[in-house]
Amino acid sequence: MFDFIERLFGAHFMRPKLGHNGKNCYSGRYHGGKVTYYYDDFDNGRLYQGRYKYAQKSYTDSFEKTNTKVIGKYDNDLKSGHWKYEFKKKNEKTILEMNYEKGIQNGKYVFKSKRKIHAFGIKKVNIIMTISMLMGNPVGKIRWYNAGDEITGNFDENGKPHGLWVLDRTNSDRMVIGYENWEHGVRINYYTINPSTGQKTQTDLMITSILKNFIKRECTRLEKIETRGSVVWEGNFCQEQ
Repeated sequence: MFDFIERLFGAHFMRPKLGHNGKNCYSGRYHGGKVTYYYDDFDNGRLYQGRYKYAQKSYTDSFEKTNTKVIGKYDNDLKSGHWKYEFKKKNEKTILEMNYEKGIQNGKYVFKSKRKIHAFGIKKVNIIMTISMLMGNPVGKIRWYNAGDEITGNFDENGKPHGLWVLDRTNSDRMVIGYENWEHGVRINYYTINPSTGQKTQTDLMITSILKNFIKRECTRLEKIETRGSVVWEGNFCQEQ
């Protein structure tokens, strides 16, 4: 963390022109895979500068082949602009895309995954999540869709849940819709409604916790493939239950 802060605030005096590839290029083995990146060497260390591409092929414990790819660019050793993280295996293709500004998530943050699950036959599962980030905090609308379940909600300008959050499970056998009302990170109330009967109960579906756990389990693992030059987001947002 100290190295990241030092690069962010202390190394700007040697900052090359944005979009410029470093004078040198490394292409070879790197963190269990292969990488190509550009860099400049200075007395106080190496600075990644310009295009970056990483690929790894490996096998799971059940000998299933996996492919991992990361594409992005660095500016003064900090992640900058558009980055794409991709994971593929036989029955799964998952992509995480986001924008960075000085190593911090800023702009679109999109997760997409297509999977085949073997349960009483083959079931196709699509997962989509879209968020807007403002210098490391989620802001505005959030949409999450996972195998029929859908979450919609809003964050305020400080990354706190605000307004009405909804978990719609009517496309599954559960037939329930969960509601949470938030006021700048403080949950005011919650309840569920069964649309087939109209029954309303005080059942807590913990909507924001579902989202937070999903981000940490699915998105963070991809962003952690390459942590240099960024602070990895683990789905933390300011809230009080």
